[in-house]
Amino acid sequence: HEKVRGGLGIMLDDAAAAVFAGASLLLLNDLIQRLP
Repeated sequence: HEKVRGGLGIMLDDAAAAVFAGASLLLLNDLIQRLP
């Protein structure tokens, strides 16, 4: 039981990291587009 929850936690952490990285890339891209 603990093992399964740990695996889910790791999966959620990976998903959160991926979403955060994607959002950061989008923001960065937006900033670059605004540069003269």
